Amino acid sequence: MNSKSFCFCTLAVGKRYRAHALLLAKDLEKYASETKLIVLTNQVKYFNNQANIIAFKHQPQSCKLYNDKRIAIAKALTLFNSCIFADADVRIIDQIPEQINFEAGIVAHSCYSILKRNNQINENQSSSNIFQLIQKVALAFNINVEEVKFVQEYFFYVTRDKGFEDFIDYWEIIAGYFELNHIYYGEGNIIGLAAAKANFSIKYDRERKISIFKDRVEKIKIKLGKSNYEEKSQYFDEHQQIEFSQHSLIEKITNKLKKDFGFYYRLICLKIITFKYLQFYKVFDDIKLKE
Repeated sequence: MNSKSFCFCTLAVGKRYRAHALLLAKDLEKYASETKLIVLTNQVKYFNNQANIIAFKHQPQSCKLYNDKRIAIAKALTLFNSCIFADADVRIIDQIPEQINFEAGIVAHSCYSILKRNNQINENQSSSNIFQLIQKVALAFNINVEEVKFVQEYFFYVTRDKGFEDFIDYWEIIAGYFELNHIYYGEGNIIGLAAAKANFSIKYDRERKISIFKDRVEKIKIKLGKSNYEEKSQYFDEHQQIEFSQHSLIEKITNKLKKDFGFYYRLICLKIITFKYLQFYKVFDDIKLKE
């Protein structure tokens, strides 16, 4: 597919994620020079000197930002027919091929049964609550939970197709319900549920033509003997430099206060924004699950 018909997109809110996104942009400059990176950020000027970035001012909406991925994707698909969402700290480590297997809907670098995903999680109160929410949403929307896929959210393709707008809308609705129930992460569950409700296809990327590095994923691959630390040491080092840059005590306290204030401010805003979805949420809450 021609590079002008697709883009990459990401979120870069905060100093760390802006630094990560800049490295991602430089990777694209090296391995796919004509491909643009759409960045939703709180500081657009930070990216002024990076020609392959199209930056947009973004005011975070979801409590811990994870579900703002939908906003980045929706923005990207107003400009391009297809986009590749990548977490800001993902790295591209090899040439991107001319032909990429974009298909209508979502093509996920990693996806599998939502039941398998939630069976893998350690039995604790939080994971139990998550699965209860999944079941309630699935039952209310008449979705067969056995057919729902969990999408590993750090890297996946999206191509506009019938059902895309509904997919984004249902993502917002379901995300609001999860966050009001104190589940702020695990958006791969929400992506799967929203796609199932909107009849928006999810497929597994069997070809994996784009070579990527993701710190936490690479560590697992190394433990399994599927990767080598020495070969990826540059990427580990650059990731560590950003994640663990030195800050004074005052900076640490200030950053913590800003983070906490931002979270509680967005939580209040969430209750206002999702007021229009209370009818959905009442239906979800009224679902009685079997013991």
